[in-house]
Amino acid sequence: IEKSQLLNVCQNSQVTPLDLSKTEFVRKEINNFSFDISKEFFKNDLIINLPILNLDPKRGVRGATNNILKSLSKDSYLTTKYLYNYEDILVNLNKIIPQYLTIGEALTVQKQDGHIARLGLVLAGFNPFNIDRIFAKITRTRKLPKHIKNIGLEKIPVIGRTIKEVEYDINEF
Repeated sequence: IEKSQLLNVCQNSQVTPLDLSKTEFVRKEINNFSFDISKEFFKNDLIINLPILNLDPKRGVRGATNNILKSLSKDSYLTTKYLYNYEDILVNLNKIIPQYLTIGEALTVQKQDGHIARLGLVLAGFNPFNIDRIFAKITRTRKLPKHIKNIGLEKIPVIGRTIKEVEYDINEF
């Protein structure tokens, strides 16, 4: 946080940064899942998720949905990771926590081969699955994770530049 100057930005804007790992947790259950989630998610009017959007050779897209796993206690995360598959954890966790705003940074994106591509984008919305799906389309990612594979692009409202304007096959360069 110090290296990125985020602490200074927060202080100048009178925003209190919070390390979720140091907060109290509450147990929430849905289907067969049991999550220990930071109480902060249930007592604040607005939670802002600030992921860096990336491409992952194993999962394809990694960013908006993955980042929210940090709302879990370490033990809860490790237990669910051992018992369930990644996509099912994401889907069920997002059903149980209150809606939150995701602002995904894609200024520079690490490609699957480790090289950097400059996209100069920021994607935002209240549905992290939609953000990951739009990001996958923009980067022309062919390997889509199960939790975003069936999301139809036509159902996602896009404000600003169109996907076609910013679409960039980062693996070509």
